[in-house]
Amino acid sequence: MASIAERLALAPVVTAGGAALVPAVVSVVFGGSRDHMTMQIETSPSRQNERWLLAAEVCLAIVGGCYLLFALGGLAAAVVVPFTELPQQDAGAWVLVGYGALLCVIGVALTALNFAAMVGVRRRTKWGYVLGLGLAVLYLPSGCLPFGIVIGWALFQEPNRKTFGF
Repeated sequence: MASIAERLALAPVVTAGGAALVPAVVSVVFGGSRDHMTMQIETSPSRQNERWLLAAEVCLAIVGGCYLLFALGGLAAAVVVPFTELPQQDAGAWVLVGYGALLCVIGVALTALNFAAMVGVRRRTKWGYVLGLGLAVLYLPSGCLPFGIVIGWALFQEPNRKTFGF
C-alpha cells in the first residue's frame, strides 16, 4: 500500500483536458492507485465499514468538543458576572449566573455522553452502539444534523450492526 505522499505524487493534478482534482482526492482518501491512465479504487467492504465507523467516531468527538466549548461559555457566564458591578445594580444578573451554571452542567453532561459514545464505538461495544444511535437521533432535529446523518449511516449499515452484535 502506497503512502499518502506517494499517492499524491501518482495522482494526476493537471491533465491536457484541464484539472483532475476530484480523482486525485478520491484516490488519496479511498486508497486508490494510478494504473496507467485509469484510477483503481480499493473498495473492500470491511475497509469501507471501518472508515464509516472512524467517521462516526470523529463526528462524536467534534460534537463533544463543541459541547465542551458550550460548557466553558456557561462557566464563564456563571463565574465572571458575579465579579462585575452588574449584580449590585441589577437583580437580573443573578438570573444570568444561574443560566450560565445550567448551561455549564448541560454542556458537561453532553460532552461526557459524546465522548463515552466515541469510546464505546471505538471498542465496538453494544452500549456504545446504542448510545451512538441515540445521539444520532438526538442530532437529527438540531444544528448537528450532518453529524447525526454520518453517525446514523455508519451505525445502521448491516456489516457494522453485525460488528456490534445486533
